[in-house]
Amino acid sequence: MHVTYPRKSALFRSWEPDDATSLTVLITEDGVSLQHCDDRHYSTEVTVLQLSIPEAVEVAERILRVLRGGPAQNPEEDAQAPQLVVTLTNDGEPYREGVSLALSTGDWNRDFSFSMSNDTARDLATAMHAAGD
Repeated sequence: MHVTYPRKSALFRSWEPDDATSLTVLITEDGVSLQHCDDRHYSTEVTVLQLSIPEAVEVAERILRVLRGGPAQNPEEDAQAPQLVVTLTNDGEPYREGVSLALSTGDWNRDFSFSMSNDTARDLATAMHAAGD
């Protein structure tokens, strides 16, 4: 058995009130684990991403760039998959702006998109930035 005690953890929920999608951030000594849990389908789908500390800090920086109104500077579309893609997103009634963090693996059956409010995105970036501290 291998037991892990994260230095820091945080749980985030999508901005949709009826959406059971969540994103958990676990910061350990050797990196960051992102766990995306999607309960919207007939069964729960979980995706776990292991990021190095530099990768986590780089994703946090892209989120902050989008929040400031700048380009996310995502990897090129033809870059090797999988990639985390950060984009500005908005939603209809009521109109609101936020951030989307999407996994692009080249297999749309396995990809996910996690939409969140600007405040949640800022908190997520702060949590991921803490990995570099």
